[in-house]
Amino acid sequence: MARRRMDVADSKEILVAWDAGENVSAIERRLGYSRPTIRKYIRAAERVGLRRGGERRAEADWEEVTAQALDRVAQQRAVGVVAQEVGAYHGYLAERVGTVRLSVLYQRLQQEQGLQASWGSFYRYVAAQWPLTAGAATATDDTIGGPTSRSGSASGLLLCGAVGGPSERSPATAVCLPDDALAQSA
Repeated sequence: MARRRMDVADSKEILVAWDAGENVSAIERRLGYSRPTIRKYIRAAERVGLRRGGERRAEADWEEVTAQALDRVAQQRAVGVVAQEVGAYHGYLAERVGTVRLSVLYQRLQQEQGLQASWGSFYRYVAAQWPLTAGAATATDDTIGGPTSRSGSASGLLLCGAVGGPSERSPATAVCLPDDALAQSA
């Protein structure tokens, strides 16, 4: 179902119905908003002082409670603990995002720095900080130059490639083999 804007009258109707004792599912059926959306507005109203079955309110009081609840819903959430953990490596990421695969950066931070964040949290942080490069981050690191590449001097060429993909369960791993190892296996 597509998103739709909730107007002030609908949010006030949610709060009035809930205060009168109507359950969330009944409000959902009547107004057509999802239960999580209805709960979000109810929680916001509770945080600004609305108590179910409390005193009777005049129309002006409902307008005030609704406005405060809407302000509460509209507030940006503070950066979470996990985002702060990833943010501790902002300088490291700033130097490498767009030149090294995100999955490689994620794996390096996990293995070398002890990053505990999930792949999803890591990716959301990077996408928020570098929106133009997160989806199109390609590998041009010294060890990875695309699907496969050769680097080094003429006598000591390395064949490098990325194995795996950008997922939480299987981040990409750089694999580099000296040319002479390929000749020996052939």
